[in-house]
Amino acid sequence: MKQGYTKNSTVREQKEYIAAVDMGSSQMHVLIAELSADRENFEVRGVGICSSRGLHRGVVINIEETVRDIYRAIEEAEKMAQVKIERIWVGISGEHISSHNSDGTVPIQNQEVSQEDIERVLESAQAVLMKEDLARLHVIPMEYKIDTQGGIKDPLGMSGVRLEVDVHIITGLDAAVQNVSKCVRRCGMEVAGLVMLGLASSAAVLTADEQELGVCLVDIGMGTTDLVIFNKGSVRHTAVIPVAGEHITKDIAIAFGTSLSDAEHLKIEHGVALRQLAESRAIEIASTGEQMKKSISQQVLADVIEPRVEELFSLIQEELNASGLKESLSAGMVLTGGTSRMIGLGRLAEEVLHLRVRQRGALYRGSLQEVVVEPQWAGAVGLLKWALEQERKQPKSAGGSLNIKNNLELIKKWFKKSF
Repeated sequence: MKQGYTKNSTVREQKEYIAAVDMGSSQMHVLIAELSADRENFEVRGVGICSSRGLHRGVVINIEETVRDIYRAIEEAEKMAQVKIERIWVGISGEHISSHNSDGTVPIQNQEVSQEDIERVLESAQAVLMKEDLARLHVIPMEYKIDTQGGIKDPLGMSGVRLEVDVHIITGLDAAVQNVSKCVRRCGMEVAGLVMLGLASSAAVLTADEQELGVCLVDIGMGTTDLVIFNKGSVRHTAVIPVAGEHITKDIAIAFGTSLSDAEHLKIEHGVALRQLAESRAIEIASTGEQMKKSISQQVLADVIEPRVEELFSLIQEELNASGLKESLSAGMVLTGGTSRMIGLGRLAEEVLHLRVRQRGALYRGSLQEVVVEPQWAGAVGLLKWALEQERKQPKSAGGSLNIKNNLELIKKWFKKSF
């Protein structure tokens, strides 16, 4: 089958499916969705989740364990959806991911912008020296200009002499990118496409109005935090911050002498990011190597959590200042990802950043909604939305497959339409 979807041949009317995997540092999240007949929407039919033991902060550190975990999550989703998939969209993160802005200029052939002109100007914008150990993940058009007219989102068919483009380029360490792809292929899957996880989460969580007004999406995972800034409907800045939920868990384990698993449980069940919101009630904990349990107050637990969360938002503040875009965030900030569920996180963010902050999961309505609208599923849902936009415009071949072009062209079409 083609490009992240498969067919169900057991029914007379052919069904099409898309699949996505969010390879997190603590868990693998897999979704399988059925495309609507008009390819305008999808319904989630299968979910799969498995502990992730072979990844550290988005980077593969053990191929065998990563392959095993991906396979288990896919198998679980396939069993629920009652289909077998062959290709899958993959979310990628990690502190090895970086980004920069570039621009390109070309003369317009025949004084009317053609698709070829657009492709040439995008190639021109990429004609910058790049380290050999980097792989280009995304080339995102921010704005086109024709002669002196700027602010153009789609220049196709417009008249002029000179075409310019400003782009946002996202790269990753080639070895890290290849290892992610290798793990997926070792599961018997083809990689339909690699998408920076923050971009995928943006597709699931943000509204078009927020993207137009100016908004910062922050996806707080276990190993890393992804940041994406939108303004005037386009991606303007991206970053990956190497502080996230894992650091909070380790702080708790060290402070109270617990195992990492017990510390994670404390964080999820009792964690509060802002001490003033914590209660004085006692929480029973087990210390490593001790048979007797002891108790702490939720306020004491918050005393450990708050400094680390404050550090994260201080790093986000530095990133916002470096981007020069903080003043353009009329729609404020949206937090998502598993760690974003913590009580008080949004309020602490507002205190540090002086922005309006909301905590949100995927804006999805459909089957299994009660599961996949949780913030930890935002990346996987966003990957499905990404896949849908790439595939819905492609004509079916005689066998019912979708004619899919290369990943760069798909990315260009997605951003031309959506951002």
